[in-house]
Amino acid sequence: MLLIIVSIFWNGCSINEESFILHFDNRGLAYDENNNLFTGVTSNFYENGKIKSRNTYLNGVRYGEWKIYGYSGEVIQHGEYMDNKKLGIDELDAFDCERIEVNKWFEGENQFLDIYIVNPKYRLEKSEIDKTIELVSKKRSENVSVYELDYLTSRNM
Repeated sequence: MLLIIVSIFWNGCSINEESFILHFDNRGLAYDENNNLFTGVTSNFYENGKIKSRNTYLNGVRYGEWKIYGYSGEVIQHGEYMDNKKLGIDELDAFDCERIEVNKWFEGENQFLDIYIVNPKYRLEKSEIDKTIELVSKKRSENVSVYELDYLTSRNM
């Protein structure tokens, strides 16, 4: 999978803007053109030159603040990717998977919490997902969703 990104890097007091291509492997990790795990901020723009989205990556994984902007430049969604340790829900460690990505985000006054179980060792049953949503909902006030992200295509399950 390829994604063309325009990125802005803050370098002291100057801004370095460059275009480059991110590559994603079969584990969902982002790599730069030199095949290094990408760490930095990416930005996409509308045809009118206004910013469309801004995302942060750490060692190839979405991590930290992100924003989605409307066509005229207003923020319409914003949030933060974090690992489940920062979220404080240790029960998520029970999933046998490569990693867990958590996205806490806002749209207007609405708060959401998306939990991504990345490359689980086995297919998740609907009952497992429902149980996780129930468990997390008891501890958090956001609207909770749980997703299975299986980037591995040649695996027997």
